[in-house]
Amino acid sequence: KLFDVLEINPALLDNPNDRDEGVKQLLKKAQETSNSAVLANQKLNNGFELWNEPLVDAQHLIAMQKACAAVKDEFSNYSARFNTPAKLNNFTLTFEEIDKLTEQITLIKAIAEYVTFKTDCANNVSYLSNIEFIDLGANFKQKLEAAKDEFRSARDSILTGTSGDAAAQKVNAALEKVKEEYIGIYFEEHKKKRLDIDDAKRRGKLQESSVLANLRKLRGVEILSAAKLTKIEQDMANLKICYELTPTELKTTHICPHCHYNLGD
Repeated sequence: KLFDVLEINPALLDNPNDRDEGVKQLLKKAQETSNSAVLANQKLNNGFELWNEPLVDAQHLIAMQKACAAVKDEFSNYSARFNTPAKLNNFTLTFEEIDKLTEQITLIKAIAEYVTFKTDCANNVSYLSNIEFIDLGANFKQKLEAAKDEFRSARDSILTGTSGDAAAQKVNAALEKVKEEYIGIYFEEHKKKRLDIDDAKRRGKLQESSVLANLRKLRGVEILSAAKLTKIEQDMANLKICYELTPTELKTTHICPHCHYNLGD
């Protein structure tokens, strides 16, 4: 039964001539399983979260930590305990204990699936978490919340057997739709708030025009207020030029990489 759990052909124990090979495979699988438990435990204790939420609840996290410890303790010294066919007679685990071990190994495999899920979703989740609290209207907020619910549902389904790849594909499909809508909103606002080449030329002509030059001369007349003219000059000078942004660039960054325009500026 243990050979089945470790995915080793149990028939290797039937023929005395094959038992050395069976022991060899047992030791190899035991070491691999022990190593995977150690690595899985490291993952649990090193950022096992996504979108500012734990990947599993506290109860499952504790169960996973216990599973890692139990599996490591069971398999870490097989190379000494069962290194010959004769020593297999010293095997003492009951069927119930092997069943428990199977559940623990399954939990450890789920940890690996969660890591795959996190890796595959990380870019889109990071993107949406950056725009999550920007006020883009009730309709957009509703769509983002629906996508986040989809994320949680897919994440939680890993514990019931969904692969990390499949869960991530489902999440990314939902998040990409919201991301594309944001890109459209941002790009249009960026065009309104930044000067293109023609706008920049118009500003240059205004700043160098004789009209503005004459208005500046009038500052010398004490009875005239220059505050309004100064404000206009400052506002015009503060207008930023940016015509390089493309929607494609916004697929990897939520703000313009050239002028760093923030929605609401």
